[in-house]
Amino acid sequence: MSALDVVLSAKAGNIDSRPVRSWSYLFKGEINSDCIFLGSSRALNHIVPSIIDSILGTKSYNLGMGGAHFDDISARYDLYRVKNPAPRLVVIECDYFSLTKNAGTNMDQFYPWFHNKYFREVVFPVRDFSLSDRFLPMYRYRNCLWDFFLDHSGTLDKGFLGFDMPYRGAELGDSNLEFRVNPRVEGIFNGLLDRIEADRAKVVLVESPMYIDALRRRHNPDVMNAYYDSLSRERGIPVLDYSSLSICEDSSFFANSRHLNIKGAIAFSDSLANDLKRLGLAE
Repeated sequence: MSALDVVLSAKAGNIDSRPVRSWSYLFKGEINSDCIFLGSSRALNHIVPSIIDSILGTKSYNLGMGGAHFDDISARYDLYRVKNPAPRLVVIECDYFSLTKNAGTNMDQFYPWFHNKYFREVVFPVRDFSLSDRFLPMYRYRNCLWDFFLDHSGTLDKGFLGFDMPYRGAELGDSNLEFRVNPRVEGIFNGLLDRIEADRAKVVLVESPMYIDALRRRHNPDVMNAYYDSLSRERGIPVLDYSSLSICEDSSFFANSRHLNIKGAIAFSDSLANDLKRLGLAE
């Protein structure tokens, strides 16, 4: 790697911008939370740690990440554990795409960390970076370098990223809401659950809200529900399904068909926190 790549990556990894803020804290060992949230953007945009903490008395952090499936999520947890202590509770958001292989989206969030040996060992096996991205200095930044240094305004709260916007309609991919299982990703997911159990942390799986338009486009909800119900019985892990929450029928709570806006995230986080309290999972 060139000196320029090293210097710019160090700067990009330490600025206060949305793509890298949580990664920066994670690698510095500055999260140290007793409750963490894992998942895709539907965790990142839906779970407000300050709401959870106000009800449960926890010190929580949202480690959701855009475009993540369980292979990414497993890597995220392992990297968290390099410099942060084991949490007492891990909440994992799961949905239709969690058990498929990641689609190569949101790659730029990883770019500043290519010089970190732990990152390379954990993330390179699950993300399909090209040889040029890996070995040609600065090549991976070719379309996004300045994005790291622009002013990324937005609502941020201990890893949570909120959308302060009205409903904008269906999201691309709504017609493909079919639950599928990639055997390799399934194996990675079960390995993650084993490691969390070895850390003596409690686990809960959560299906967070979608707007009714997206819910109606699901091809095989019974198959997904049966899969997670079976996993729940086998491992003794609670599964909380919020697809019937009342806000799912009100577009004012959503930024698009599969993502809550800030109003919806607050409402959902309140319901989630009270359910976790009722189940005694934060004790």
